Amino acid sequence: MKQSERRIWLIQELQKEMPEYSHYPIPKTSEEQWRLLRRLFNVRKPREASEDFLKIQDAFLKEMIREKGVVDGDSLEATDLDKRLVLWQGDISTSMNSIGSS
Repeated sequence: MKQSERRIWLIQELQKEMPEYSHYPIPKTSEEQWRLLRRLFNVRKPREASEDFLKIQDAFLKEMIREKGVVDGDSLEATDLDKRLVLWQGDISTSMNSIGSS
């Protein structure tokens, strides 16, 4: 399944689970589809999900991380004030590997 197919499948499953959001049409662009999917993720009440849903959601999110890349925390430069501190400013949704302590 392609990333675009996963995104649409997840939207449709969430709309089935929450019929009050089923009147929202699936947008044409991937960016608009992602916005709708995020909104549906955010309003979904905590409850069990099917194995299929969890597998497809996991594959979708892993691919998003792979596409964005991962920031290597060990390659970031330490501050002048304290060599134990690293200051990093970036997108909160960007993955960052853990920085080892010395």
